[in-house]
This record gives sequence, C-alpha cells and structure tokens, in this order.
Amino acid sequence: MADVQQAMPADRDLVVAMASGDSKALRSLNARYGRMLAALARRFLSNLWHARAVGSQAIDGAAARERDQPDRAARGIKRSGVAPGLP
Repeated sequence: MADVQQAMPADRDLVVAMASGDSKALRSLNARYGRMLAALARRFLSNLWHARAVGSQAIDGAAARERDQPDRAARGIKRSGVAPGLP
C-alpha cells in the first residue's frame, strides 16, 4: 500500500501541472476531490449542477493562483492541499 501512495503525485504537483496546461492533472485532481467538493457545496446550494460547478471552480482557482504566483513556495509562503482552504 505504501508503494501506491508514493506513486501518486502530490496535490501541489498536480496543481502546478494543471497551471501549465496539463489536462491529465486536472482529471486527477477532479477524480481526487471533485465529489468531495461537490458534496460540500451541495450542503449550501439547492442545485446539484451548481454544486459541481463550485467544485470545479475551486480546482481551477488553485491552478490560477499557481499560474499567477508560482514563486510563493520559494518565498516561504506556506501552501496547503487543494481542498483544505485552497490558498
């Protein structure tokens, strides 16, 4: 099981790849977090389609921030995972 976890790319690596235009990274992030983000949004929205859109926008927003500020890690600014807080 540990080998499988090591083979999975980290969230940050996927966000960086997605910011560079890697559609496979987007699919991986969506597979990893899409349902959870939609379920969370669904608690606040009455429409499932809107909830799914919110989840997609959260993932897209993480990539946009990486694209706009790629040097944050070099400056020592802490990053969290994609889902928890999305900074």
